[in-house]
Amino acid sequence: MPQVVLIPTGKLEHAALAPALSQLFPGATFITRPKSGHLDGFTSVDVTRLAPPPRPVPSALDELAAELVAAVAPGPRGSPADYAYAVDDLELVNNHQPAEVVGEFRDAVDLHIRTRWANQHFETVVRDRVRERCSFHLFRPMTEAYFFGERDAVSRAGAVQTALLSGRATRSTCNCLPISGRKRRDASLTCRTGNATRNRTCSTCAIRLSQTGGHSTERVAEVWRPWAR
Repeated sequence: MPQVVLIPTGKLEHAALAPALSQLFPGATFITRPKSGHLDGFTSVDVTRLAPPPRPVPSALDELAAELVAAVAPGPRGSPADYAYAVDDLELVNNHQPAEVVGEFRDAVDLHIRTRWANQHFETVVRDRVRERCSFHLFRPMTEAYFFGERDAVSRAGAVQTALLSGRATRSTCNCLPISGRKRRDASLTCRTGNATRNRTCSTCAIRLSQTGGHSTERVAEVWRPWAR
């Protein structure tokens, strides 16, 4: 049974990617690394503006590249994986340049191998192993995008609480109404569940209300569903 190491950069992917793939490919063993928790992604900033190597302190990009190489070349005391996949989100700031993201990651892997193995023979062995067993994948859009794009997806996945943020929220889904028709900034609000609050924010729904008592849906859609324009 082949051993596949997954190196995701998100908390959700770190917890759920291996179990999900195990259901689709029962003939393989999926292991998530690092065991202590997920690594940080490097695509939240424009990759063309990253500091050039060598960097005085290893960046998120350097750490992800090193973890991928270590999965198939762990040293004399380790057991190399049959395959290793690094996974990151393609954030909006880099949405137009996935090739640049892949290129930066490839360069980071190359630099790590060159600096880690001074012996040319071992360097060649590691390069061949990485070329044959490793790959880098980008989620586009990010995994959580499917939850915000379709509110019911969270319920189907097993969630028992109603989603607090939704790009499709409407007045009919709001549980809160003004006590009166007054539109003062400090007007109190009341929730149908019996909760009362001030400053136009319901502490039960945790959603800011508009002047009329309905959810401010346009602002939510702007923030959470930018790909739906």
